[in-house]
Amino acid sequence: MHLKIIGAEQLIYEGDIYGLKCRAIDGEVMCLDKHADYLSVIPKGDVTLYDYKDHNKQEKITLKKDFILLIEDNNAVLLN
Repeated sequence: MHLKIIGAEQLIYEGDIYGLKCRAIDGEVMCLDKHADYLSVIPKGDVTLYDYKDHNKQEKITLKKDFILLIEDNNAVLLN
């Protein structure tokens, strides 16, 4: 899945990932490669990204504001 995290003034992250895990307004979510279309609000906090090639390798990004998560056609966007 290709992910872009777009802040109010800059691109925070862009790259291919295997999946992401975060807290959404409807509970904790885990979205993996080829996930169904999805839309939710992501409150500020940590987002864990899973490496595309090594699924055990993780990277955490801390969102300092609320974001919107949109997944469509194996592309994910976190937009502030």
